[in-house]
Amino acid sequence: MDLLFWQYSEDENGLGEWNQVAFDKLDKNSQKAVEAFAKTEAGYELLSPFANEGDKIGSVEFKTKGVNSDHNFGFFEYDYDGAAYGQADIRLGKENASFDLRLNIGRQTKDNNAESMAVTIGHESFIHLNRYIKKIINAYNNGDYAELKKLMNQFGKEGQTHGKGDHDGYIEKKVEYQKMYDFLTQLKSVLNPQEVNNQIKKHDAKYKK
Repeated sequence: MDLLFWQYSEDENGLGEWNQVAFDKLDKNSQKAVEAFAKTEAGYELLSPFANEGDKIGSVEFKTKGVNSDHNFGFFEYDYDGAAYGQADIRLGKENASFDLRLNIGRQTKDNNAESMAVTIGHESFIHLNRYIKKIINAYNNGDYAELKKLMNQFGKEGQTHGKGDHDGYIEKKVEYQKMYDFLTQLKSVLNPQEVNNQIKKHDAKYKK
């Protein structure tokens, strides 16, 4: 599978590592949120190019081999109180590119639900990763290392400012971030619409400050 799931764990000495797991080994709210993401039109459109025929995320099955199935899209679950609810990363390996979405399940009790986690998944996917996926894969497949370096530098600089440029672009409703708005609208038909609206309000208020 090229839609991958990972969990972070620590031993008694505080040494940690990422372990690849099956979808049904994720936290229950994570499962519900990831499946809800895949059920939306926007989420399915983002994930399906990475899937192989027959891959499943809960009840969502991918019927065909995606054009980007040689590359990886991964959901990484971790549990850290007080840390960011999500993170996005791009890694370039010898054989493929990997797009990582890291989901923190150690969130405040009032946000410990699938709606909050699904909004986080949308945020990392459509505010931070989406603008880079096609460009990175095209440059990687074409062996254009100068373009890859340029794109990775841009992504890294955005990370150094904690995504401020992306967050401002989303709040200003720039066209590059329209997929996030589409996703949030679609999410209301998949999960509890009242709680989705509640989480959207909290999400947007944070970046309007």
